Amino acid sequence: MKTKMKTKMKTKLVLSICALAFIFSACKKESITPEPVLDCNGVQNGTSMIDDCDDCQQAYIYNPVTHAVVLLDDTAGVIAPIGEMIIMPNDPMNPYWNAGCPDDCNGVQNGTSM
Repeated sequence: MKTKMKTKMKTKLVLSICALAFIFSACKKESITPEPVLDCNGVQNGTSMIDDCDDCQQAYIYNPVTHAVVLLDDTAGVIAPIGEMIIMPNDPMNPYWNAGCPDDCNGVQNGTSM
């Protein structure tokens, strides 16, 4: 009786080891590194975006007193100084967004007339 139990336990142990070996051998040993995401200015994970006029627009810090602009490649950890603000490319406050679009035949910028 003890011999049968020992044989069953050994069989279970061997099967468990085989199952584990199969599982680990099925895993890929090479990890694939994803391609970096580049914005329209070629900056990895950058802030730039293409507007409706096909112009590449970049985030920036704007000083409303001096009208100074500091372009940003990355906004991670960026805090605008007191009295200044971060403007993202497609922000409604960004006067550069879609500013390069041609006028329509009525002279309206980004107009719908043809």
